[in-house]
Amino acid sequence: AEHYLAAWRERLQNRRTTVAVDNRGQLGKIAFNDDPADTRSAAAKDELAQRLLGTIVPLPVEPVGPGAVWEVITVLRQGPLFVRQTATYTLAAYTPTSWKIHVKLLRVAEEQTVVDPSLPKGATADLIALFRLLEGDVVIDPSRPHIASGTLTIESRLHTRLKLPGQAATEQFFEDLGSVTFSSPPSR
Repeated sequence: AEHYLAAWRERLQNRRTTVAVDNRGQLGKIAFNDDPADTRSAAAKDELAQRLLGTIVPLPVEPVGPGAVWEVITVLRQGPLFVRQTATYTLAAYTPTSWKIHVKLLRVAEEQTVVDPSLPKGATADLIALFRLLEGDVVIDPSRPHIASGTLTIESRLHTRLKLPGQAATEQFFEDLGSVTFSSPPSR
């Protein structure tokens, strides 16, 4: 968990942002208030966008009822990688103030060379494959884009190849399983 949070702390902690989200929950422009000229926030924007795309449920343009399914495909940066997210949402039930939605977020990255300045000089890294699935039932308030409550299970696999100067290439496999639980703060 500490490694996962390191990029968040480095790029996002203690920074004020403005994030445009339209009335359907579509993510728009991200601006950092401490960088009005936008000269040093590219990595932070990528970091924030990839996290928001996992916690916002964009609503479809057309009216929907129980059983409706909609899909949103986004290409994004996740750290130094280019990833394709296919998000599938199924409306299970609704009231005027809450919608129960089944969420399936699949992030996949195909083989690519990793450009990461933190690698030792002369080292090369290749992503062989990335698979990340978040799935579960959540509740949203249709007037707000963020997930209000629910749990998403996580299944994540990463396969990389690292070559250090003068050494044979080594392959590494990582697998993470877990869950993320969302809960809204009590009403005031």
